[in-house]
Amino acid sequence: MKRLVILLFCIVLSACASATPTPIPTLTPAPPTAVLPAVTPLPADGMVLVPAGPFEMGSSVDKALTECKKFRSDCEPAWYTAEEPVHTVEVAAFYIDVYEVTNAAYRVCLNAGVCQDPHFIYSATHPDYFTNTAFDNYPMVNVNWENATTYCEWRGARLPTEAEWEKAARGTDGRIYPWGNDLDPTRANYQDSKLGDPITVGSYASGKSPYGAYDMTGNVWEWTSDWFDAYPGSTSTNPDFGQKVRVLRGGAWLDPGNTLHATNRGGLDPTHSFGNIGFRCARSE
Repeated sequence: MKRLVILLFCIVLSACASATPTPIPTLTPAPPTAVLPAVTPLPADGMVLVPAGPFEMGSSVDKALTECKKFRSDCEPAWYTAEEPVHTVEVAAFYIDVYEVTNAAYRVCLNAGVCQDPHFIYSATHPDYFTNTAFDNYPMVNVNWENATTYCEWRGARLPTEAEWEKAARGTDGRIYPWGNDLDPTRANYQDSKLGDPITVGSYASGKSPYGAYDMTGNVWEWTSDWFDAYPGSTSTNPDFGQKVRVLRGGAWLDPGNTLHATNRGGLDPTHSFGNIGFRCARSE
């Protein structure tokens, strides 16, 4: 299990983006180790409006390292060079999903003959994760970038751009996480939560973004529409810049605290899929 976590951790760190992805194997089902809060039924197509305007995108390596050292002692600057430099981005008004796309929502598209089957039906602890209706309101995983794009377009939407995703996650006040500046396992599903798998979307009301979007930190990484490329003015020589990998944002249930700040950038070959990667949709106003 330790080796599995290391492999999956590598695919979403900028410094490890060239690692060869390995699918999550079938594991013995296990119950979660914490009691999850109840959630209300999900709306069919609930979105929140993110108003037009500028925001400061990105972070400095020094700031990211300061945050990283709260969780581990072996932090490396190379993990965070892709977050530099901080730059102003003007974003037009757009809508973004309140919740990550769920198994039930994706299944409607599948039954309509538009979407494709997930590459695997299991998750880390549930062999019937996609087929069992008990997991209807859990995030859809094991779909690649094209699958996610197809679903959003079927809904009359699209994947969010990387800039849209970051603004939706942290607003305009420069906060580190969607809710503020301190990471807390009662606000997101990540390694310290010890749940070991995705959980019902919207389970953390106190972890909402400034605009009301849930789970933008933890639970599952999320595909965006952009290629992983350098920010304007960047001096980084990251080998994965350019049209090689698509940007992932947000961190996942198995990730340690140093990967979960809202400016962290991950990347993955768009043909690959994993049980810690999902998505949400957006559309222009």
